[in-house]
Amino acid sequence: LPAFIPVVRCQVFTYGFFALTLFGLEAIRGGKRWPGFVLPAVMLVWANVHGGFMAGLGAMAVYTAFALFTHRQVKPMLATAFASGAVTLVNIYGLKFWPYLIPALLNNRPHIAEWRPLPLFASDMWDVFVGFRILFWLVVFVLLIGWRRTEKKSWPGLVMLAITAALAWHSRRHTSFFGVAALAMAGPFLHTVLAGLAAWLPPRWRAAFHPALAATVLYGAIALYVTVNFLPDLSFQVLAPVGHDPVREVDILSLAQAEGNMALPFEW
Repeated sequence: LPAFIPVVRCQVFTYGFFALTLFGLEAIRGGKRWPGFVLPAVMLVWANVHGGFMAGLGAMAVYTAFALFTHRQVKPMLATAFASGAVTLVNIYGLKFWPYLIPALLNNRPHIAEWRPLPLFASDMWDVFVGFRILFWLVVFVLLIGWRRTEKKSWPGLVMLAITAALAWHSRRHTSFFGVAALAMAGPFLHTVLAGLAAWLPPRWRAAFHPALAATVLYGAIALYVTVNFLPDLSFQVLAPVGHDPVREVDILSLAQAEGNMALPFEW
């Protein structure tokens, strides 16, 4: 829901590649070898479409640190992280890319609304971040309730969940990263909670209740809601939306061959 602008933008690649990176890193922890070839290739493309590839490198750093600490899958994790970092130098700017990127990442943007901290409670409860708030508290709930009875815990995955949550509250632009991390890491805990709730059902209903099916139905209902209420207003053309940006005004100035500086009514 917090898509900011209803057009295709570069960050859609970042959200997809971030999910794929988490999937690949978990696969390496499970003893798989294919991510060692796939993730560097993903990073090569990612670094050339959006600066959010730093989120992928950050995830690799977390998983590599855990590999070194636990002495599990150290070589494949190190090799994957090193190769993924190296391929970011393959870009049209070459070695000048990183000296440009790092200051841009560290730049403070206090006057741009989507980079400001997200308030815990909004004056307008149904703003575009209500979905994030519901998801955040739902994840906290399932972690607390299902912690003891959930045996399958990914500690680096939980660290990523905590990091993306902190980043989301610090800057509302990062809320989607928490959504991806929650989708990847909160599943075992949700399964435990749903299985516990099933124990309270009558015996005949209990036998027919499957936590995975219940979660699928829930996500299906949310997807249907988004499809009906939001997708009709979206555009797959890479254009600035009229009404949000001064598209028509800029076209008029361009056709009139106007020149000079302009004072724009933005907080940028």
